Amino acid sequence: MDWLTILILVCVFTFSFMLWMRTVPKRRFVTFLFLLLPMVILTMRWAAYRKSWAEWLLSAGAAMVLLLIWWLSIGRKLPTPKDGTVRVWTKDDPFE
Repeated sequence: MDWLTILILVCVFTFSFMLWMRTVPKRRFVTFLFLLLPMVILTMRWAAYRKSWAEWLLSAGAAMVLLLIWWLSIGRKLPTPKDGTVRVWTKDDPFE
């Protein structure tokens, strides 16, 4: 087993799924379609090419455990993201 590969895949899976969880609920399908689905397909193709399914499955499982721990400790206490919180700062009208 290649532990560096497992560590990299755990970070990629955890970060991607955390982004998906913190996306505005109305936009989750778009995030799934353009972030999660390509990431999972590309990593599965990589695992099939390298014949490293054990590393892929171990890193996916470890990422799910980390996400569960994060969600139980911090994630469910965070307010749901809203669409109206994005503001653009221009030189004529900076916000405070």
